[in-house]
Amino acid sequence: MRVAEQEKEAFRELGQAVLGLGWVYRVAGMFGVAVRTAQRWASGASTVPLPVLDELQRQREILAKSGLSHKILTAIREAEEEGLSPHITSAVLKDYAVWVKPDEENKDKSSNP
Repeated sequence: MRVAEQEKEAFRELGQAVLGLGWVYRVAGMFGVAVRTAQRWASGASTVPLPVLDELQRQREILAKSGLSHKILTAIREAEEEGLSPHITSAVLKDYAVWVKPDEENKDKSSNP
């Protein structure tokens, strides 16, 4: 069953807005489905379940309200202006990404990376 082009594009835009680059793989992980299932949703070969769309939209709203992206970008720019190497910035961000990733086991969230 093919879905309408407009619905497919709306899902693709929402997925990328919420989960960024590699969003299809992240959708699969977030919703506990096979990557191939998320790829079928993204290609329009399968209908995206309404709870998936609703949760992505809810997360988009929370992300916007939190200002997280703006706060991170501001911190990166400030560090750059102070002369911090982009290699250090990248390393710190990667460590925090691992720290917050829900499927990482045996990490101690009581202390920062």
